Order: sequence, then C-alpha cells, then structure tokens
Amino acid sequence: MLLDQHGKLKIESQCPDSVHDEVAHAVGTSSSSSSDMWTPKPTEMLVQLVAVDGLGDWQHKAEQLRSRFDELAKLDGEMVHARWDEVRPRVKHELTQQDLKRACGHTCGTCPTKSSCHLHEAVDIEIEDLAGQ
Repeated sequence: MLLDQHGKLKIESQCPDSVHDEVAHAVGTSSSSSSDMWTPKPTEMLVQLVAVDGLGDWQHKAEQLRSRFDELAKLDGEMVHARWDEVRPRVKHELTQQDLKRACGHTCGTCPTKSSCHLHEAVDIEIEDLAGQ
C-alpha cells in the first residue's frame, strides 16, 4: 500500500502538495453522508485509496479503513462501494474544474503523478482532455 501512517499517499516524484490529497480533502470536507460513520477523514482516505488502487477490491479498502478508524469497525466492502458511489460526482467535479491550478502549480493534466493516479479513470475522465486546461 502506498499510504503512510497518516493515510496520505506516498508516490515517488509526488508533487510537494499532492493533487490527490487536495482532491481527497476537498471531497471529504464537502461531502455529506446518510451515515454518521462517514466523517471527513474516512471519506478523504477512501478517495486516496481509489487514487492509488483504482476501483474494486472494496473489501480490502474496508479493511484498510477499519484499521485506521475505530468508528468503522462494522464497515464492509459493500458499504465502501456505496460511499464511493456517493462521492464520485464530487471527485469528478474537483478533477474537472477548468483552469484550476493546485497548490503545487500543476493542473491534473500536467501533474507528474498522473500516470499513477487512478481517480480519472474511476470517474471516467480522459486525462488528455484535461491537458489543455
């Protein structure tokens, strides 16, 4: 797994202020949930897990989330998948804001970590479409 002990992505040649972390934070803090268990931090980590591992293997993602958050003790793969379905539109919105430069100075289309980020494919965005933004 490419997460450090704080649940942040660890990717070689990562921007100093990771675009993945920035998107995950924005989604975590702005996405409400029908369940009290999905507070901002677990939601943020879910977005980071999808960025690293892509879609699927929801049970493994549930295990990773349970290991970091005591309040998620009853979390299962189906619940994680359902939460992804809830936040996916917000992730797509964050990734497609036109001309948005992140704190590191890159857009998603010019980010040096774009080849290792799975968020774009997870929300059906062609990264080449963002390159001109």
